[in-house]
Amino acid sequence: MTNKDNKYKEHCWQSIPCEYGNFKRTPCDQYFGDVFGQVFGFGSSHWLYRRFHKSYCKAQILSNLSGYNLSKKEDDKYMMSIQTSELQEQNYSIELLAFHSSLVSMISACEIFLKDSFRYFLQYLFPKKIKNQSIEKVIRRYNFQNIESTIKAYRWLFDDFNEKIVLTTKELRKDYNKEMHGENLFYSIEIQNYLSEMLNRRHKIIHESYYFTDLDKRRFEFYSYLCFLWVDNFNCFFIDNHYYEKLDKEYDNIFK
Repeated sequence: MTNKDNKYKEHCWQSIPCEYGNFKRTPCDQYFGDVFGQVFGFGSSHWLYRRFHKSYCKAQILSNLSGYNLSKKEDDKYMMSIQTSELQEQNYSIELLAFHSSLVSMISACEIFLKDSFRYFLQYLFPKKIKNQSIEKVIRRYNFQNIESTIKAYRWLFDDFNEKIVLTTKELRKDYNKEMHGENLFYSIEIQNYLSEMLNRRHKIIHESYYFTDLDKRRFEFYSYLCFLWVDNFNCFFIDNHYYEKLDKEYDNIFK
């Protein structure tokens, strides 16, 4: 997450949209304000990241569907059939199904951010790499719901890209022996195995209609956090290397 100097203090670590009135918009970006109310001290950064942020929050909303009740009114045209209702009661938890749907949407939000970022940086910063091909053909080479393929894409695009940048995250740990001296320590966490597990589960849910009985609130919250770390590692790479600034400069030259 953040480092000792709180370098990314403008990030919205609580994943709650704040006021975006002063952020750059694209011609097709139709977002104009708060969604869940302003949270002082938090904010999002670039418009590419903000797009992910909105989709991420919508996926979080899906995880709260456990509060909904199934319709049992005879006059309701959307009433579940008796067979479906019995199947649900015997085999499925509405809460777990909500977590399944939310996880799929959340991973899709990650995919869209990675694909859109790749597209914009390629188109406006590295157009020579496209050569005589269409940009769509270049993008189709890569699967942005696959770790190896995503890393391959970004390694091809950026000369200074290293997979360790996005597969390792720093967590803040309190060392209680030194806490009295006001010191905080950071340690590195490799997230690739966790990401692989999460993406594999998404694949099974989508393509095999798999139902994970252990995808409970605790595991879902971990995956939710993992999605956020995965994307934010890329986001920090773009910030650290001024790629957002370069992109906006080129974008402004074209559309001003």
